[in-house]
Amino acid sequence: MHERNAGAGRDNRSTKFHWLRHSPWLLFRILRHPRRGSQHAVESVRNALTALTLMGERGAMRLTDIADELGVARSTAHRLMVTMREAGFVIQPLGSRLYTLGPTFAGLTSAVVAHDDLIAAARPALAALRRATEETVHLVTRLGADVYFLDGIEGARTVRVGLKSGARLPVIASAAGLAMLAQMTPERIDRVVFLSRRVRSFDEGWLSDQIALARKAGYAVSFGLAYADVHEVAVAFRYDPGNHMAALTVAAPANRIDHQRARELGLILRQSASSLSTQLSRLAR
Repeated sequence: MHERNAGAGRDNRSTKFHWLRHSPWLLFRILRHPRRGSQHAVESVRNALTALTLMGERGAMRLTDIADELGVARSTAHRLMVTMREAGFVIQPLGSRLYTLGPTFAGLTSAVVAHDDLIAAARPALAALRRATEETVHLVTRLGADVYFLDGIEGARTVRVGLKSGARLPVIASAAGLAMLAQMTPERIDRVVFLSRRVRSFDEGWLSDQIALARKAGYAVSFGLAYADVHEVAVAFRYDPGNHMAALTVAAPANRIDHQRARELGLILRQSASSLSTQLSRLAR
């Protein structure tokens, strides 16, 4: 499978800015020690820092204006913005053509502020999902090699999983992360795996199998991946022309979600995610 070979298949357009995804500090290291990287990488770093500075001074900016200020082609500016968005340096609000500073640059610990529009639109869906399952439900998005729990509603039962809103987990250690990976291209999976290897060791064969299972089932499961006594089911969805991705999850104490219950919850989640994706796409037009 493509996913098993994490280092293969990455195209030149994505590797052009690969250093930007790995660590914010690489921006400054390359500028301080230009001999360690190519001249092209140095120019890319300068463009990234210039774009961030401009957004800090002017606020939200259009891609065309960013390209003009940097003196580069619009396609080059777009690749740079996509990379910085994936790393959390910039955000592009739902349905907007504007880019602004993101949580990584601002030093935020969660992406809640960056996704207020998504949270507001998804809140009714979360409430309906909680009523249907009586378990704790969350809205989750991805930032680099992590998933962020943007919002949630605690379950109705006495013994329940607590809210994780504002928390982050590795993509590879969460049902939401596995669900998102299952909807990605092999090249994008490679990028996330590359980032994940820098902070956590894992079996790439196991990950490949989990992605395949999630694709086949239409949902992903976590049987104690992050917390031994918590089982979780998730479905990912895309929600606007910018190809943003999020996930809905249901979490419960381990003894309440077995494989049969996971299938039932997966069906409920798929229906909720499909409706929410359609609703958000309409709002983005």
